Amino acid sequence: MVVPGSGLVKLQAEEEGLDCIFKDAGFDWREAGYSMWLGMNPDQLKPGERCASTSNRNFEGRQGPGGRTRALRWLLLLPSMADSPTLEISKPPLEYTSPKLLVKQLDRPSLRPSTVPFPALSTGKEELIPDFVLNREPFNQAKILIVTGPNFGCGSSREHAPWALLDFGVTCVIATRMLPLILPQKEVDQLARLASEGNEVEVDLVNQQVRAADFVSPPWRMANNWSLDPVDWDHGNFGAKFVFSGGNQYIPPPRGRRSRRGYCMRRFERYRQNALAPHVASGSTTAALENNEEDLRDGDSNSDTEATSDPNDGTHFYFVPRYRQEDPEPGEPITTPETLAARYKRLSFGRVVIAPRGGESFCKASWIPFDTMSPEETLGWQKLVCYLIERTHYVNEVEVNGSLLGGCMWADGWRKSTTRAESFGRYCSVTKLVLLMSLAQYNQQDEAAAAREATEFIAKSLMLVSPGVFEAYRKILIDNNLPAMAHMEYPTPYNTFDFASFLTFTMYDFYNAPHKDSDKNFWTLVIWIPIFNPLTSKDDDPILADVGFDMVGGQFTFRDFQVYLDLKEVLGVTVCIFKSTEVKHQTLPGSSPSKKYTRIGFSCQMSQRMTEAVIAHLNGTAKKANKKGKGPAKAKVAGQQKQIENAERALKKQKK
Repeated sequence: MVVPGSGLVKLQAEEEGLDCIFKDAGFDWREAGYSMWLGMNPDQLKPGERCASTSNRNFEGRQGPGGRTRALRWLLLLPSMADSPTLEISKPPLEYTSPKLLVKQLDRPSLRPSTVPFPALSTGKEELIPDFVLNREPFNQAKILIVTGPNFGCGSSREHAPWALLDFGVTCVIATRMLPLILPQKEVDQLARLASEGNEVEVDLVNQQVRAADFVSPPWRMANNWSLDPVDWDHGNFGAKFVFSGGNQYIPPPRGRRSRRGYCMRRFERYRQNALAPHVASGSTTAALENNEEDLRDGDSNSDTEATSDPNDGTHFYFVPRYRQEDPEPGEPITTPETLAARYKRLSFGRVVIAPRGGESFCKASWIPFDTMSPEETLGWQKLVCYLIERTHYVNEVEVNGSLLGGCMWADGWRKSTTRAESFGRYCSVTKLVLLMSLAQYNQQDEAAAAREATEFIAKSLMLVSPGVFEAYRKILIDNNLPAMAHMEYPTPYNTFDFASFLTFTMYDFYNAPHKDSDKNFWTLVIWIPIFNPLTSKDDDPILADVGFDMVGGQFTFRDFQVYLDLKEVLGVTVCIFKSTEVKHQTLPGSSPSKKYTRIGFSCQMSQRMTEAVIAHLNGTAKKANKKGKGPAKAKVAGQQKQIENAERALKKQKK
């Protein structure tokens, strides 16, 4: 028989067709449950019977005394113990766990007190393990447990683990995970070092400080606006209810709460629907997807690039709890690797929606590996990279930008004039255009065709990941009569794939400060592509990076939600849509030690200033550049033809 571990596991297995595989092989596909996993009630193996388990928390006899369990996902745990006054175990051996063998229920009264010797797994007799640290002097008198490693509280025991510690006499845990009392990681490490030297550690509840030798912590801060109730101090419950943390906290439900049947699934479905709401398209965009489905797929069977009517196809969700909805280190201008490791949630592959728990998502990201792309799709990304690099021959590098701290940035498309006049036009450097024209390397039809092709490819990539956001982009563009990236002149009729006015793109170890954008679009599409460095690449080097890609850093962080996108793990394209005007974000420094590679990133926008200029132009209320100018005037609009005329005049002056 096969027993899924939960209702969600059963549903997912059936969606993937695993139930059919087991049924065809002769297995009985049972309802979800975990009594067999725990070996509870009659659901136990008899001595000598065999079973297979996907749990990574198996120990000898877990499914029944004398049973033979084959672990399908076995993680070998080896002890690392030192002959010092304290016990240092980075990976505890399985015999130090607290197995469930004699309970009928999982509430606290049904548990055997942990100070009573539990049965040896091989003999079934109760006998004390004399080498266990909490059975030895002086540790059997310990009141405080200090944990510096990253995985404390990561198992499934939930409240049972704290109950077991409390029964051993431990009333306070200082660890690097769980719950709302927060100490920095370096202070936890320092406390562990002082304790290992034999110093006594004191927790002062009244002054909210921890002391050891000459170390005194600043008053601790608390996540999620928790407060300490003096009643808990008087009743001695503080150590059982709270755990000091160096970073990622987990707040369990109140003790004694029982989930109603199906409640968790219904709650998850509600969270999922709320999170997905901004990404779901209406009929018009869905029709566009269906009409262009073949082009969108490019013959690829990869689920990350297929058009689908189900916006949740292959999507995972990360719901950010309230206690993580704050910048953990607001004083850091650039988030350090240590802070990332200790305080942030890392996301690095697949397709994921990030949302505050119960709310709308603020980010959706998709990692598309190069090795899963069809030849047509790979060619599309290569052509897009070439287009962006080619645009550096037409536009100047952006030198002044509020958040720019390092690397290079360019802009392409339409913008408002930098003068006082409310005029607007396409990004273009007349000096660079003159050079290209003098070398006979400029063709206006080719430029227009390349812009249309690039815009269409980017639009399709956005529509596949978030058709709802594509629709929101397009509504702002059309409602405000803004020019589109592919438009050479203004006004020009919109086509199916027009959605933004310009894009900015970056290379060469770009990074910036934490900021929120002030654009007209509240959602922003950003895409990163690992490539060979154009400054150092050879003629025979490919465009897209190969397996030697060695860039480190460059993570994209959401500081107010303690989560970041890691762009390194998957060698491929990363597509991200996020609420740029509402959520503080930052690109961290990154570099290639070999200098062979870089990462090109671009984002699509509509400027608030240009929107105002377009409205003034259409209403005839534009201001003149000259302060002495009287009355309203039509703003000048510099499209492609105007750029060519300016370049031709400059060429004539050069000839003279």
